[in-house]
Amino acid sequence: MREAFLLGEPSICKEVINPVFSYLDSWFIDKYEVLSATVKDVDVQLLKDRFTNPGELRGRKIDTRFTWYHKPALFDPRVDPVLIFSHGGGFAIKLVPLSINFLRNLSRAIPNMGIILHDYTVTTEEGGTHPNQLLETLVLYDYVSKELGCQEIFLMGESAGGNILLGLLQHLYNSKRMLPRKAVLVSPWCNPTWSPAKHRMNGSLEYSLNKVMDALSSQGLGTFTEMLIPRNYRFEDDPLLDVERNFDEATWRQLLPHVQLLIIYGSDEILQHEIKDFVQKLNNIGDPNFSLQGNIVLDENGGHIEPVLDTTINLEKWSQGIIIRQILNFLVNKK
Repeated sequence: MREAFLLGEPSICKEVINPVFSYLDSWFIDKYEVLSATVKDVDVQLLKDRFTNPGELRGRKIDTRFTWYHKPALFDPRVDPVLIFSHGGGFAIKLVPLSINFLRNLSRAIPNMGIILHDYTVTTEEGGTHPNQLLETLVLYDYVSKELGCQEIFLMGESAGGNILLGLLQHLYNSKRMLPRKAVLVSPWCNPTWSPAKHRMNGSLEYSLNKVMDALSSQGLGTFTEMLIPRNYRFEDDPLLDVERNFDEATWRQLLPHVQLLIIYGSDEILQHEIKDFVQKLNNIGDPNFSLQGNIVLDENGGHIEPVLDTTINLEKWSQGIIIRQILNFLVNKK
């Protein structure tokens, strides 16, 4: 895993890592469907001022890919939950094949829950710069909530996928759309444009140990950031991208009463400091629907996105894992 991030530069991602991952994924995942939509006026109004050309978004067509990883035979969108899964990979790498075992076990553990896998455009593909991943996720969310009419929507994202969903939640509220009921964020990349080298923890013994032990590398993260940011977009103060550094307290104050969050991170990952800062800011809001004890899970001795990479095949054994059990309990809890 660390080598994939160290090698995470455009040509290797495009010509080696992604073709291999896509080939392996194709053995276990049905063919992706394509959704197309034009950016809505409300979204243009909310995002246009961040572009050097404010009219750039108007009329833009957005295409995105998805598949039902698991669709129950008697799925009823009015009552049955559906989970939209957004993979990580620094916005540059496709779904890590090991994640498929997580999705497989999740579908067996909660058989009445549909699972939709989002294959958003990565930065090695044309049109893969920010905020395209957010706009594509919005197209998929509108399809699930409006065209399919799903009422019990859950979100789950890991690493970069977690960042996309944290931005999506804020945009859903600001655009007055229906909100999902729950969101699970595993090792969310809270500050993609803010290098760990600039963080106040850099140089400390704790940071140095995490850097050695984690699957991520600062070098790889920096490369992914360069690939993500377009030249025609003002991102420095964007709360939809650097969700911790540019924390939008007013929006999160409105979101917390309506969306149940479960945020998971490892004690040995280099992203832990920005995640800690983010969840502390959420906790400082003081909403009874959120607490460090009830909504945050620390994976002791865990690295980046470890729960999603668990290769345990036996469902009973997998379900009894400390972190996995908390994810399952969170998803099935009717609260």
